[in-house]
Amino acid sequence: MKPEIGIWLGSGSQGGEIVFGGKDSSRYHGELTYYDVPAGSVYWSVPVHSLLVVPPPLPPPPPKPAVPSKEPGKAATTTTTANTSTDPPPPPAPTSARTLPPPAPPLQVNGRIGSGTKLDMPNIIFDTSSNIILLPPRVAAATHRYIHNWFFGLYSGYSFFSASYTIPCNLKTDVYFDIGPRIPNTPASATRHTSSTPSNNNSTTTTGNPSIPPQYKFKVAGKDLVRERVPVIGGIFNLCFSGIQASKSDEDDWVIGNIWFLGNYMTLNHRDRKLGIAPTIRPEEYV
Repeated sequence: MKPEIGIWLGSGSQGGEIVFGGKDSSRYHGELTYYDVPAGSVYWSVPVHSLLVVPPPLPPPPPKPAVPSKEPGKAATTTTTANTSTDPPPPPAPTSARTLPPPAPPLQVNGRIGSGTKLDMPNIIFDTSSNIILLPPRVAAATHRYIHNWFFGLYSGYSFFSASYTIPCNLKTDVYFDIGPRIPNTPASATRHTSSTPSNNNSTTTTGNPSIPPQYKFKVAGKDLVRERVPVIGGIFNLCFSGIQASKSDEDDWVIGNIWFLGNYMTLNHRDRKLGIAPTIRPEEYV
C-alpha cells in the first residue's frame, strides 16, 4: 500500500471519494503535478505567489442583418465574417461617461500584497474541514475589487453589516492560482528527497486559455465561489455571500477549504511529504 491519500470531492448527489493507500486516476484530467510540503510545516501546504481573476469572455457580436438584394427575384443575402484571431477580445466600450471599461483579463493579485507582512512567501494551507477560502485582508479586498470591477475598481462588495464579502449570484469569473515551486518530472521512486526546484519540463497550461500564463495551473470556478443569497438585499441586487473571505491579519497564510476540492483532485503523501494536484473530473462530466 502506498503512503498516500487521494481526495475527490463531488457535489450534489454525487458525494465524494477518499482513497487510502493510492489514488483514483479516473477522477482527474492529465497527470498530477507534485509539490513539496515546506520543511517544518505541520499542515498540508505549499507556497503561493499570486492569483488571477479571470472574467468570462465577452459574448460574440450579434450577426449582421440581412442585406436585401436590389435585383428582383433574388433572395436576400447575409454576409458574416469569422473571427479566427486567438487574441483575447477587446474590452467593451464604456456605457456612460461615468463608467470605465473593465481591464483586459487576467488581473493579478500578488500574494505579498501586504507590504508590511513578515512572511517571505505565504503558504496555501489545504483544509478539507473548511468550506470557504480565507485570504489576508488586503489580498481578499483586491481580489473582490477585480471580481466586481465597479466604480472604477474601488468597490469590493464588502458589507459592514455582515463583515463579509459579497459577489453576484450568477458569478462566472474564475480564479487561478500560481503555487509552487513544483517538483521536477522524475520517476515516483526518485521523488522522495527531491528538492523544490521549478521544472522546465512541466510548463504546459491546463487552463486551455492562451491568455493565462502556464504557471496558473489550477482553477476555482466562479460558480463554486457563490454561497447563500444575502438576506433582503440579495433578492434586490442579486448578491450572494462570497466563498472568499478575509482572515484577521495580512501576515496570515492562505487557507483553502473544500471549494478548492470541487475543481482539483489531490493526493497527500505523508512519507515523502509531498502533495499532488490535477484538475478534477467534475460530477457533471460523468453525465
